[in-house]
Amino acid sequence: MHKVSAPSHMHPMIRLWRIVRPIRVRLMLGLVCAIGSAVLGLMIPQVLERLVNSDLVEGGTAAAVWTAGATVLVLGIFEALLLFLRRVFALVPATGIERDMRTDLYDKIQHMPVAFHDRWSSGQLLSRAMSDTNLIRRWIAFGVIMGVTTAVTVIVGIILLLRSSWILALVFIAAAIPIGIFSFRFNRQFSTLSRLSQDQNGDLATTIEQSVQGIRVLKAFGRGPTALEQFTHQANELRGTEVKKATAIARFDMLMYGLPEIATSVSLLLGIYLTAHGHMNLGQLSAYFVTAVLVTGPVRMLGQLFGMLINTNTALDRYFEVMDAENTITDPEHPAIEPGRTFEGRLALHDVHFRYSDSPAHMPDLLDGVSLEVEPGETMALVGITGSGKSTLLQLVPRLYDVTSGQVTIDGYDVRDIPLDALHRITAFAFEDATLFSDSVRDNVLLGAPGYERTVGTVEFANRLFGSDGTVPPIDAHLHAQRRA
Repeated sequence: MHKVSAPSHMHPMIRLWRIVRPIRVRLMLGLVCAIGSAVLGLMIPQVLERLVNSDLVEGGTAAAVWTAGATVLVLGIFEALLLFLRRVFALVPATGIERDMRTDLYDKIQHMPVAFHDRWSSGQLLSRAMSDTNLIRRWIAFGVIMGVTTAVTVIVGIILLLRSSWILALVFIAAAIPIGIFSFRFNRQFSTLSRLSQDQNGDLATTIEQSVQGIRVLKAFGRGPTALEQFTHQANELRGTEVKKATAIARFDMLMYGLPEIATSVSLLLGIYLTAHGHMNLGQLSAYFVTAVLVTGPVRMLGQLFGMLINTNTALDRYFEVMDAENTITDPEHPAIEPGRTFEGRLALHDVHFRYSDSPAHMPDLLDGVSLEVEPGETMALVGITGSGKSTLLQLVPRLYDVTSGQVTIDGYDVRDIPLDALHRITAFAFEDATLFSDSVRDNVLLGAPGYERTVGTVEFANRLFGSDGTVPPIDAHLHAQRRA
């Protein structure tokens, strides 16, 4: 499994804020709508207080009751409208950010050298491109807006509770102190479990991907039961981590749900006593409890948002680990050739040394001072035992790896001084392990052929390649040569 450093909780969010720069205005509009909706919801108890005190207790008319009901209805309609606008403003641009982040990650992976893919398992990269970006999108579209809105709702709600009865409000506030203490402990425990769970998901995806790709080998050598045993062990480890996460969330939710309910019960008994002794009226008591109910929901949601924040931080850490990886094989700053130059194909290796980055220091170089020349049209065979470095030597030519020291040249030009696109056009490499993409046989065979596009029909492309009369058009002569080879 890829080893990573401990996650940072501030830095990833700052970087995410820079990424969402194009949609900040829409996110702000969504935030305004969400806060407006929450405030309108808190206004309903105030209408209830006026209705109870002025219209019911003091003998109000039916018209007054209908007016109060209509006011509540209007507030509810506007609240629902603002909730709808919040989704419109936030959800669509957030999916665009998710698409861009996923595309950027894929582009990064495509341009990283083979040495990078040697260190990273495919499942880890897959989970970062799919699961982690999905978590980030959910935080952008929902988490960050609801986090601010919830905090505003709780603050405004407490102010309204103090307005109704400062004594009862203190009871409600007192219940929030243990929640804050426990939230700090929950953060430390859950962040570790969250990172472990997401990494284990990546390892499990790697095992599945490797088993599917190597199913013929597993069947041929009867290693299916062994693969199943390894998969079961990894699945059990992931299950154990998820159970620990669920236990931590259950304890946190128990506190988040239990303490507000206890505070409400104590407030009810104390409120009845204060009303009976004339310290508060019936309208204030009614407004207090309706407001307390409205505030209790956001208080509970704070726990869910807190867990969501931790998961998102972990996802951002994992995403930026890939995006921050250094690409050691890049285009030369000052190319040695001009665009469109043709090559004769004279290949030479001059005192080439190579060792893999994870090779122990006491081990000799895999390629230790190799020198050879291959003239245009010449065929050379490299013979050696398995693991002697034959394939590695060939991969130095198109710069799948870079030499540790020495020089690889084509027509006298160091391959490190040739732009990568040009280098890959003039070199070809047939790997000993065949890779088939999930596509048609035709698309796999023609992969990389100049001028080929998947949208081109079979007959049309065949006519392009061979000519409608079976001859080779001049512009495709190089394709014909490749086909004959």
